[in-house]
Amino acid sequence: MGQTQDRGSEDIVVLAPQAAEAAAFFDSLGLGYQHAFEGRKTSQIQAASA
Repeated sequence: MGQTQDRGSEDIVVLAPQAAEAAAFFDSLGLGYQHAFEGRKTSQIQAASA
């Protein structure tokens, strides 16, 4: 998928163009999910702790 470059204490991953596009698309889905489930977090937390 990509190469890792050692930068001392930090590793930087260099993605192939296709992988970078896929990562950007996946990240964009998170915002849609956040908007779709806004205000429901309290119910989710209560259900999980029951």
